[in-house]
Amino acid sequence: MKPKHRIGLEMVLVIAAIAAFIYNFSTQREIAYIASIVAVCGTVAFLTKDIVKMKRDKSN
Repeated sequence: MKPKHRIGLEMVLVIAAIAAFIYNFSTQREIAYIASIVAVCGTVAFLTKDIVKMKRDKSN
């Protein structure tokens, strides 16, 4: 998969995780929105890792 497509897919996953967090927070399900926070943090971590990797590959 091309790096640009991977970044785009990860951005969609981050948006979906944020939407799930907002939904779970609004329904007052504590365990579900804690899990959503973990999902958001994980997807953001993968996104930043791939962006940094892509920038390093371009500079070399």
